[in-house]
Amino acid sequence: MTPLRNLIDIPERVHRDDFVLRLADGVARPAETLHTYVVTPQLADAFDRALHLIEAAVESGSSKAAYLHGSFGSGKSHFMAVLHLLLQQHPEARAAEGLEGVVTRHGDWLAGRRFLLAPYHMISKAEPPRGRRTTGQPAPSAPTTGSPRRCCCRPSPPMSTR
Repeated sequence: MTPLRNLIDIPERVHRDDFVLRLADGVARPAETLHTYVVTPQLADAFDRALHLIEAAVESGSSKAAYLHGSFGSGKSHFMAVLHLLLQQHPEARAAEGLEGVVTRHGDWLAGRRFLLAPYHMISKAEPPRGRRTTGQPAPSAPTTGSPRRCCCRPSPPMSTR
């Protein structure tokens, strides 16, 4: 019987950031981003809804905003990197398994369009650990996980609770 350690790579140490995809990095390395992303039917639906929202903003000439929420490591930045690649008409993203229907449905209105995309990661390693502030002030009580990721084709209005 073959030992498990010979079949998979088991790191000696695992750190929280080992599994984090920074949005700008994901866009800069499209082949790696797409290779490590599995499009489920639920994700295909989410891409479809995101592209419909962007289409509505473009066609109406009005700003639209969306909030993407999930726990740490749930794939928010990965989702946004793939959406970014789709909006850039990246050939590998357009050919990604599981996105065929989405690409077909949105191909006509996306064809020939160019978007100003600004990948921005809202968390950095430079932040002080949660609960500790460099100013001596207590940390805010809002959780740092589940932070929003935004990808927009024009500035969006402030988010409201309506």
